[in-house]
Amino acid sequence: MLDLYRQRKYLDGRVEAMIEEVLTHSHFVGGKQIEDFEAWLKEYTGFSFAVGVSSGTDALIMALMADGIGQGDAVFLPSFTYVATAEIVLLLGAQPIFVDVDSQNYQMSVEDLEEKIKVVKKENRFIPKAILAVDLFGQPAPWSELSKISCKYDLKLYDDSAQSFGAQYKGQASGKLARATTLSFFPAKPLGAYGDGGAILTDDFHLAEKYRSIRSHGCGKDAYDIVDVGLNARLDTLQAAILLAKTHSFEEECVKRRKNVSFYNEFLPDIFIRPSCLENGKGVWSVYTILLPEKINREECRHFLSEAGIENAVYYTKPLHRQKAYEKFHNGLALPVSEWLCDRVLSLPIHAYLSLEELEKVVEVLTQFAEKQALS
Repeated sequence: MLDLYRQRKYLDGRVEAMIEEVLTHSHFVGGKQIEDFEAWLKEYTGFSFAVGVSSGTDALIMALMADGIGQGDAVFLPSFTYVATAEIVLLLGAQPIFVDVDSQNYQMSVEDLEEKIKVVKKENRFIPKAILAVDLFGQPAPWSELSKISCKYDLKLYDDSAQSFGAQYKGQASGKLARATTLSFFPAKPLGAYGDGGAILTDDFHLAEKYRSIRSHGCGKDAYDIVDVGLNARLDTLQAAILLAKTHSFEEECVKRRKNVSFYNEFLPDIFIRPSCLENGKGVWSVYTILLPEKINREECRHFLSEAGIENAVYYTKPLHRQKAYEKFHNGLALPVSEWLCDRVLSLPIHAYLSLEELEKVVEVLTQFAEKQALS
């Protein structure tokens, strides 16, 4: 669903030059490229502080660790998302409360969120502590509404923006209204390393200091002054260098993906429902996910695309509350939109290095499939 080879060719030796620079100075842990990349993150996003870490998952767990989220605490999160969002809550001993999503934009439903908060407060088994919202598929979550709910119920608000670095909400970086925004630089993300990497963004000085401590075993003024329970969660210098090289084309790639979205939206057959973005949002479109009508068999459609040499994927085949590992942490109630989406979504190629001919082929093949379905 992406083409790292074409990207590397376009960058014209920048990646190799940055790697060579690290090989020359040999500071593979804590090299200057980490500080340089953190400085770029701050400048690009407008956050006051950026802390590079080893992965998006570690960024999430550190954000909650710093606030002492743990046993007996309830954390509200969407069920229609990647597993890491729920996984870290359980690793900290807290209770995930799965929330349904909006059927139009796939983001956390603010209506269902408030209902779930009321239920947890009424049952009084867990203490409502936090909302962990997700900027899904490169689109911003409804941050104004989420912020109002977090204030109303005195909950900490976090942004899992692993899929959506570069997205905007009301003219600012998505997650600006959150206490902390976590990023992933997994290779498939809008800004991707050549391995794992992540970061935490915040405007709170004390939180930033806490994150820096946690990422290095809880260190204080030196390596043998341990002031926090921590992790080994540093961003390594090579990945920071690669990410610095890729900043050269990042904004251009965002523009290209948006153009690809416009092409699909205009030319795909009407039978396929296009994804939407919030009115106040500006997406980076890490994933372009259409919704198939119920009369279409998704596996048949996938096979038709694959036979034509077109990559496709399903994000996600099962919501988190229905996963075997997490069912016992859910109250058993249906989350109808999340369950329905998992049966109907299909993701198409959207990366910045697709040619017009490749985009036209996707449209042509799906048009053929739609015509075949109409005749059957």
